[in-house]
Amino acid sequence: MTSALLPQIGSPADLQQLSETELEQLAGEMRDELIGVVGRRAAHFASNLGVVELCLALHLTFDFSKDRIIWDTGHQIYPHKLITGRAEKLHTIRTKGGLMGYPNPSTSS
Repeated sequence: MTSALLPQIGSPADLQQLSETELEQLAGEMRDELIGVVGRRAAHFASNLGVVELCLALHLTFDFSKDRIIWDTGHQIYPHKLITGRAEKLHTIRTKGGLMGYPNPSTSS
């Protein structure tokens, strides 16, 4: 059995060490996590599922400590949250004290 990759991703810099096969595995794990949350939270997940690879590609291409990206009203931000050190808290999204369901510059690095 292959070891889970998502728990090992603390920041987008960790993506640079992954092979193409591992990136494909990570994308699958990200989708699984998003689907798991769908059963617990009312949110817009179809658009999030559709941008998993886009999110990975953007983070592999750009350095968002210098470059900027603007996601839409939040309907595509969850994959970004997964690879920026917040995967363990995704289950708290849209709950009191949990992760915000929309982009927030003070929490989105």
